Amino acid sequence: MEVVISKCGNLSYAPISIIVKQMGGEITNNVDKTTTYTINGKKVVIDEKLSFSVIDGTYVPYETKTIGDWTIPVFRTPVSKDGDTYVPVDFLVSKVGLKLDVKDNQVAFEAVGDNNSTSTVATISTSGSQSSSNNGSSKSTGVVESNRPISNNPSKPSSGGSSNSGGTSTSGGSGGSGATQPTHSATYTGSEVKEKLYGLGFVDLNGGLTLNQYGAKGAINFTKMDFSVLSNKYDMNLTILQSDPETDQKIKTILNWILPSQGNHLYSILDTSGLQSQTLELEGRTVNIRVQNYGIAIDFGPIK
Repeated sequence: MEVVISKCGNLSYAPISIIVKQMGGEITNNVDKTTTYTINGKKVVIDEKLSFSVIDGTYVPYETKTIGDWTIPVFRTPVSKDGDTYVPVDFLVSKVGLKLDVKDNQVAFEAVGDNNSTSTVATISTSGSQSSSNNGSSKSTGVVESNRPISNNPSKPSSGGSSNSGGTSTSGGSGGSGATQPTHSATYTGSEVKEKLYGLGFVDLNGGLTLNQYGAKGAINFTKMDFSVLSNKYDMNLTILQSDPETDQKIKTILNWILPSQGNHLYSILDTSGLQSQTLELEGRTVNIRVQNYGIAIDFGPIK
């Protein structure tokens, strides 16, 4: 059995429902609008709005990124198209354990009952590109491009624009235009940065602030950043736990509040492949970068 796959970003996507059905699995639509795919002795629960699945009760992201000795999840959601849910092929192979053979733009597998049949389904492509359909025609699709942990070009935002009270702004546009972020002259203390973070969606948690899509009571796997005001040696701490285009933009904004002329420079350091723990001196501040197994912790010293 073969089905057509799609390239979205640097990943190949495949329709999970067709594959599960053809391989003899079961599909259950749950009352909470999630879907359970029972295949290969595993129960895979998928919510198309989330960047992770639940396999036998364990949260499993669709993609991860390795930086140094630690691994972080990448915000990448499934794609809905033509009544099916497309997920990365590598996820189906490495996490679900399905035997899939990728050849060019197709993925082959052994179907139950009729191993000689073939089928093609509409592909999903990144925005503005062409995708093929069952009848051989092509059409432009408007699906969202795959998300990246931290942009490889710190001068260009990874997503549509936003404005903030710190004087750093970006222009809008679906898919993200490349507006350069101007620096500003103000320098903020930890307490002042804390007050500004409420405008970026941070909420109070245990004496500090957290950025979680469900607020202070959201599960930890939804937390994207934490912030704390410190004393003595360091003035503040910013901990980055997850990354997606919108969060990347907020990271840039925060760094430019703390380091008006070198915030983008620090962002480019954090975006370096194989990032190592290190201590820097930037704009009169000691900046201590700690690469942890859960994310990147950054301590900022007071201005000397």
